[in-house]
Amino acid sequence: MASEDTKAARAEINEILKSICESDAHMIGVLLVDSQSDLITMQYIRKDQVRELSARGGFTELKGGVLGRLIPALKDLCLDGGLNIGDPNVSIILANNGTAIVCLITPRWTIIAFGKRELNIAHVARQIVGLRSKFQTLIEKAKLEGETFEEWGF
Repeated sequence: MASEDTKAARAEINEILKSICESDAHMIGVLLVDSQSDLITMQYIRKDQVRELSARGGFTELKGGVLGRLIPALKDLCLDGGLNIGDPNVSIILANNGTAIVCLITPRWTIIAFGKRELNIAHVARQIVGLRSKFQTLIEKAKLEGETFEEWGF
């Protein structure tokens, strides 16, 4: 059973995801993903935007280990043999129908924020990057390893 500190850390992570998502009218959702397994550990999806997601209206995991391939590829692109700009922290994906912001919190944990094309990318990215150390502390306190949000009610 989770301790009170663990439950409090999980609740605080959920509140932070909610505040990030609700900070921009064009946001649809924010995911905390275990990059090793591509399992979504926590998520906050705006209820009024669920129809924008998919026919199922939600996520349980990303498909086919996409972060397991994406993160090393981004590091290869950014380090000495490539662009030589250092370790990547945030990646922006602008697509036909929307925008995603991928922020590496730790080698294991990633935040993915996504929304409509009109999303204020700079505002959302600054929020997430500004919260990286807080996320790192809360993830450790929340003892999230090997769990998904469905297992404890979020």
